[in-house]
Amino acid sequence: MYLYNISNGNIGAHTLCMALHMPFDSPAAKQLNFQIFKTIYHGVLEASVDMAEKDGPYETWVGSPTQQGQLQFDLWWVMPLICGIGLC
Repeated sequence: MYLYNISNGNIGAHTLCMALHMPFDSPAAKQLNFQIFKTIYHGVLEASVDMAEKDGPYETWVGSPTQQGQLQFDLWWVMPLICGIGLC
């Protein structure tokens, strides 16, 4: 199995804030940006699982942090926010 990369990004955040009449540097814009990237990250994880189910794991999966149950927020020592109980 070959190594595949899935990239993510947010183009147009400033335009979105303008359309919402939200100052780009406001706390609301920061929260919106966080929610956008959280959604993108979740989608990337789902896509990676789908690809692995179809094509097998990538070459460096064994021993990787993800294989050991560590996702990006674990590696950054950031507590993930849990929606539904007022923490997101």
